[in-house]
Amino acid sequence: MEKETKAIVVKVDEELKDIVPDYLSKMRVDIKLIKSGLSENDMEKIRVVGHQLKGSGGGYGFDYITEVGMAIEKAAKASDAQEILKQVQLFTNFLDQVEVVYE
Repeated sequence: MEKETKAIVVKVDEELKDIVPDYLSKMRVDIKLIKSGLSENDMEKIRVVGHQLKGSGGGYGFDYITEVGMAIEKAAKASDAQEILKQVQLFTNFLDQVEVVYE
């Protein structure tokens, strides 16, 4: 029996309806940047992306993105590649499961 993936519902302000899809697409680009930073052992690159995630998430109504950004930034400062990989996987899962509801 296949495991069902449960949607993660995030309520977002109706006024952001036109920009949220592009924002979430950009998050996939940010994941690629983090992965390339890992392959290059460029913790500063990863730290900067984490910092940007931390700063932008809440403004769009995605508190989880702020939290994962904080965790990635902190892990990059500590050069903790394992933690970065863990956070990237959690973030990818979030993006795969998120369902935006506009109100």
